[in-house]
Amino acid sequence: MTRPPYPPAIRGLLFGLIAACVLGGLATVSLGIVRIIRGADCTGLTPSECSLHREIFVGFARRQLIFGAALSLLGVCVWVLTRERLKEPRDAA
Repeated sequence: MTRPPYPPAIRGLLFGLIAACVLGGLATVSLGIVRIIRGADCTGLTPSECSLHREIFVGFARRQLIFGAALSLLGVCVWVLTRERLKEPRDAA
C-alpha cells in the first residue's frame, strides 16, 4: 500500500530543506578541505605560537569536515525517507 504524495507546499519545503542541507554540507566540507590544504598563516608568530595556531587550525578544519559531511548525509537521508511521497501526484484518468 502506497501512501499519498505530499501537498505541493510540503513538497516545496522538503525540496528546499534537502537542497539546503546537501549544498550547505558540501560547501562546509570544501571549506574544511581548503583550510587543511592552505594551512595556517604564521606571520609574526614565534615557533611555539605557530605550532599551537596550526594545531587549533587543523582541529577546527577537521571538525568542519565532519559536520559538513554529517549535514550532507542528513539531506540525503531526508530525501531517501521521503522520495516516494515527493513525486508528482498522477491523475487516475
